[in-house]
Amino acid sequence: MIIDDEIREALGENRFDLPDGHPAHRRMRELLMTEGEIREWERRWHPDNQDDEQPDVEPIRWNHEQLAELGLVKSLSPRSLPRPGGFKPAWFNFRPENIDDLQQEDADLQNHEPVIEEYSLRMGNIDELLLKRPSGVSANYALTAIQTPLGAALEADGAEALAWYIPFHDTGGEWGIYIREVSPRIIANKYLSDINPIDAHELAANILFAHEYFHHISEIACTTLEDGNPRSDLYRDYFDRLVSDSDYPLEEALANANALEYADGNRKAVRSFMNEMPRGYRDYWEYFHREERARGYQQLASMYAGESFSSKSRNKFGNNLFHIPSDILKHMRVPVHWVKESTPIHLGKSLPMVNFREIIVTPKAKKRLRKLGDPILQKKFYKAVDKLRALGKMRHAQDLHQCDRPDWWKYNLGKSGDAHGNPRFFLVEKGNYVWEIPWVGRHPEYTRYRKKHSL
Repeated sequence: MIIDDEIREALGENRFDLPDGHPAHRRMRELLMTEGEIREWERRWHPDNQDDEQPDVEPIRWNHEQLAELGLVKSLSPRSLPRPGGFKPAWFNFRPENIDDLQQEDADLQNHEPVIEEYSLRMGNIDELLLKRPSGVSANYALTAIQTPLGAALEADGAEALAWYIPFHDTGGEWGIYIREVSPRIIANKYLSDINPIDAHELAANILFAHEYFHHISEIACTTLEDGNPRSDLYRDYFDRLVSDSDYPLEEALANANALEYADGNRKAVRSFMNEMPRGYRDYWEYFHREERARGYQQLASMYAGESFSSKSRNKFGNNLFHIPSDILKHMRVPVHWVKESTPIHLGKSLPMVNFREIIVTPKAKKRLRKLGDPILQKKFYKAVDKLRALGKMRHAQDLHQCDRPDWWKYNLGKSGDAHGNPRFFLVEKGNYVWEIPWVGRHPEYTRYRKKHSL
């Protein structure tokens, strides 16, 4: 049950453009426009705008191809939803959360405060994280569009402020699940700061993925009913009402109820995240247990047929539409797209993450490696590079650490007492997930290089 272009085209007239009220259109503006530009755009396009000056540009709508051209979207292979307690994908790379994981021989770490304190952010409001100007940044620092509106977006759009689902019924570009790169970090910092940062970040990503994946299950369920009458537009009609919020947003409550099953012993913290969402989203607990969930499925199926949300309106076959055997579930894979902000959002040193799309070993680094004349060291170096390139296959890089200088990281090829002299190499991000390795060497030279370049 993998949706491909042929199946999408077979939907014929049942395919449609995303409604104007879909959150993806708002996310597109936040990704591409500054805060001031968004406010001006909204003023000019507001229905009550009586100004003689009319907008001379088309409304900004969701456009995957435009994001791809700008290097702001990274598409992964389609993924399925694992059963709760089963295998869950590792999404990102992390720096260790404990000072014990760092190399004690580094001179600048002798009097370093425990790194764990950098992750212990106790914020009462998510805006405090997003609106606080990073230390060392001038007052005229241009805040990105996500920073100020995100708090309001969470209140209005719930989980869809951080991740969203483009249905395969859409006539536009790539369908699938879109997750903002910064989203897991925000959730982990505010709601999961008491657990291991690596686990916190992966749990946050899994919760968002599971929530959005339910929207795919919902689309499949509605399409199944629609197939009984090919001339019907059940999903289009239901989707329009869902986006316009003319009905109770039952699907969002069920999506959160399903996602909560992936809390991995952190249910209280995940519920705190969900409780701050808007109407419908925060009613997930009413449908968390089996009997209540079955009732919700029946109500949702009746809404597919055009009925309003009601405790009395239930499709008696609705519950069966959502029960998917595991051997079928594993084939229901959905494309996943990670979305990067046009201007990086600075969250300090909290839960840093790394994505390696491409790693380039510079000629200078290759020359230094040959000059060292150590074939074992060369083998370790290229093995480490291959490991970083295979990010999706590993849990985290224990030897990768963030430097003080933005976009610079170091990788430890050896430990204290290593026969090869505690070798290191540096990585620097050149943009759009492309990294360069400018230098590789043993520890004495590494210390001088780091001091010279303020790393």
